[in-house]
Amino acid sequence: MAHFDVYISGEGIAEIDGHTLVPAPGQSVHEAVLDRLQAHAEERGGAVEATVFDGPDAARFVLRVLPDGSSLVLDPDEAPAPAPATDPGPSPHDTPAATAVPAPAPAQAEPAGKAVTTASVKAALEKAQQQMPKK
Repeated sequence: MAHFDVYISGEGIAEIDGHTLVPAPGQSVHEAVLDRLQAHAEERGGAVEATVFDGPDAARFVLRVLPDGSSLVLDPDEAPAPAPATDPGPSPHDTPAATAVPAPAPAQAEPAGKAVTTASVKAALEKAQQQMPKK
């Protein structure tokens, strides 16, 4: 399974495996990240996983995104170690702007995690940021 490292800055910009991702106008950075991960899953014909670092001081979590746009937040103990990095070459989705594509609700949650929507991922990220000690 393909694995990506996602870094989300406090300025509304993300980086996926070193490629900058700027949300399209009116799109949140979290939506842009989920859209891009869904596109990677569609390209590969199967789920992808990403270790997400939301802000410089935020806790990390592992997210599994399926080609249909549904996603799962994995418990840290359930997440497999990332595979060695390989360079698949440029992707047609490696562009600075992403387009908003609403993710359909999953029909059934996978047993390894809990099905989530974009809104619930965003809410979890905001809650984690609020609980982080301020510098």
